[in-house]
Amino acid sequence: MSNSGDDFVAIHPEWTIVDRIIDCRGESEEKEYLVKFKELSYDECYWESESDISTFQNEIQRFKDINSGHRRDKYVDHERNHEDFKQFDHTPEFITGSLHPYQLEGLNFLRFTWSNRTHVILADEMGLGKTIQSIAFLASLFEENLAPYLVVAPLSTLRNWEREFATWAPHMNVVMYGGTSQARTVVRDHEFYFPKGHNKMIGISGESRQDRIKFDVILTSYEMINVDTEVLKPIKWKCMIVDEGHRLKNKNSKLFNSLKQYTSEHRILLTGTPLQNNLDELFVLMHFLDAEKFGSLEEFQEQFKDIDQEEQISRLHKMLAPHLLRRVKKDVLKDMPSKKELILRVDLSSKQKIIYKAIMTRNYKILAKRGAKISNVLMELRKACLHPYMVEGVKVHLVKECS
Repeated sequence: MSNSGDDFVAIHPEWTIVDRIIDCRGESEEKEYLVKFKELSYDECYWESESDISTFQNEIQRFKDINSGHRRDKYVDHERNHEDFKQFDHTPEFITGSLHPYQLEGLNFLRFTWSNRTHVILADEMGLGKTIQSIAFLASLFEENLAPYLVVAPLSTLRNWEREFATWAPHMNVVMYGGTSQARTVVRDHEFYFPKGHNKMIGISGESRQDRIKFDVILTSYEMINVDTEVLKPIKWKCMIVDEGHRLKNKNSKLFNSLKQYTSEHRILLTGTPLQNNLDELFVLMHFLDAEKFGSLEEFQEQFKDIDQEEQISRLHKMLAPHLLRRVKKDVLKDMPSKKELILRVDLSSKQKIIYKAIMTRNYKILAKRGAKISNVLMELRKACLHPYMVEGVKVHLVKECS
């Protein structure tokens, strides 16, 4: 920060930390790197001299390792069969952390279904680490020289996915794909593909764009799947993971129809609520995973038209078993202490009290009317309790008042 006279310039500390280096130019003595800084998007990358970022040697070395292309040269097409299944008895060494026993079971389940070509739903209760188990699985495939992978998640969770990859599988090249059109163009130009001829084992004449893929994992949002289908669809994905997979329950949705067009050897849906008491929605999820086995909604409805009967419930469970793994906290976390609630009562500030009273006064007639719908009024009161600026017009009024 600098503050001289009337000038005030604030620089977020994160903006000075190198997140990724995505390109370089110049000779060794005058080399410059194209740098993406933390908390800034790809359309805000800057060319920096090597001397200016000399303290970020790890990031420079990582850029060199990625662009050497050695890892990608050895990637192979691997014919899967159940004999390839290798069970882990403990957390594998390529994971930089320790998995809980039930998470190790989840990893083995995902590997078993991979070897058997069975697309699945990992439906553990929220908080049991579906993200970590998924990353461990992708890391296990990565150890076998298999890539690339696509992870589709809500925009609000992408940063968490990125952090978890950095924690559990930092050796993988994970690229976030999103943002403005300009930002996505920068990602495609610098993070998607190596230049032609990088793979000496193939040669330029036999080299395809698939052979030149630079990343190991693409993290992207539902919105990007719809917006940039033509960019992502041509890539042959080894594995596609859809977080909060229950969002695919509507077969007429744009997301469902876009993802159905993608080519992926393995599909995993992550959701904590796979059923939600609606068999039709469950069928749509299973149809997305295995359209051949779950091909007709009408036949499925006929099979389970009396789902309250024990025999049909048992048959449904048997049908779903190869495709579904679900655990809940009370079963796998036996030593978890009882939940404790601590309620802290906080008084409204003077401004909040004034706004709260104004909302009540303005809506007096509605509140006094018997049977009136007051949900909108309650929402405004809730906003006032959270923060005065959440109530429309308050911020402008207070700014004018202060000036």
